[in-house]
Amino acid sequence: MTVAGIAGGNFEFAGGVEGHGYRTVDMGRGTGAQDFATKLGAHAYTDSSTQNVAEELQKMGGAIAVVSTAPSGKAMSALIDGWDVNGKFMTVGDSKQPIEVTPIQLISDRRSLHGWSAGTSIESEDTLGFSATDRRSAHD
Repeated sequence: MTVAGIAGGNFEFAGGVEGHGYRTVDMGRGTGAQDFATKLGAHAYTDSSTQNVAEELQKMGGAIAVVSTAPSGKAMSALIDGWDVNGKFMTVGDSKQPIEVTPIQLISDRRSLHGWSAGTSIESEDTLGFSATDRRSAHD
């Protein structure tokens, strides 16, 4: 699972997938969140200001799931070629910038793009906190 925008609130997802068989790759702009991401259980961190995030994801085998809180359509667009076959992308980040994707980028590898209104950051934090303390997962 790739978590884009860890400093923007995606840190809940980084720790939330630990123990569910996912290899978590967190992404952010700069190295400021790298130690924090690692502390929360991220297996890798990619700095989008110095690295091509799509290439880095492909080096790791491609992302099967991407959750993005990044408030930038440009930042989200940069991830698309990093998705694996059947890769799923969910954005909860709000941006007036378009996410730029060509039909061939989606069709060729059966990729899909989704948006989700996740409520407030406090609601997300409370939900994940409950799941963690009550040992619940989406599979229960």
